[in-house]
Amino acid sequence: MAVTSEPGGVANPRRYAAFLSYSHARGKALAPALQVGVEQFGRVWYRRRALRVFRDDTGLAATPHLWGSIEEALAESSWFILLASPDSAQSTWVQREVGWWLDHRSADRLILAVADGSVAWHEATDRVDVERTDALPPAFAARDLPEPKWVDLRGVEAPNADDPAFRAAVVDIAATLHSIPKDELVGEEMRQYRRRLRTITGAAVVLALLTVISIVAGSIAVEQRNLAQSQARLA
Repeated sequence: MAVTSEPGGVANPRRYAAFLSYSHARGKALAPALQVGVEQFGRVWYRRRALRVFRDDTGLAATPHLWGSIEEALAESSWFILLASPDSAQSTWVQREVGWWLDHRSADRLILAVADGSVAWHEATDRVDVERTDALPPAFAARDLPEPKWVDLRGVEAPNADDPAFRAAVVDIAATLHSIPKDELVGEEMRQYRRRLRTITGAAVVLALLTVISIVAGSIAVEQRNLAQSQARLA
């Protein structure tokens, strides 16, 4: 089984830092952006990603045993991220994934990313208010789950790093997966960004020098060739 590494060098014994569950109807654009954002945030400059997040479109090969493959990915994930919406609440696959997680793992390692619809909890009981909630699968009420950690992505239409709401949600989720405070993760991201910038700048300087050297060397070669041809004609 693969081992992932976090910015601080702490090994993660599971293959995936998180399993991303979503409805394709609502999460077609948001889910890939969220996956990439969380994977990339705080990454060391020479690595592809800081974390590995499972998403069915990128993590599954064509197979007749689809549920078996999903179940394996769930078992190899440290956290469960539910991209919540009315569509995902009604999705048979999402309900099955949520059910597996609650049967085999802890609700304490479940993160909600609310993409659409409404979510509400009773203040007195800290349980789902079913009359004011349409974005959560039935399991949340049926199993009497307390309010989990959640981020609000409602209103994010074009998810990218320039959108403050989207970026804030990415930082929130990534900090949870890394098990470090958000300010430390943001500081790490800035250090890695500056390091990448220095690397790119250094590479550009070296390339420019090599280009100049190549041009000068070519000019010298042409002059030497012309001189040799002139001497040959004189001889």
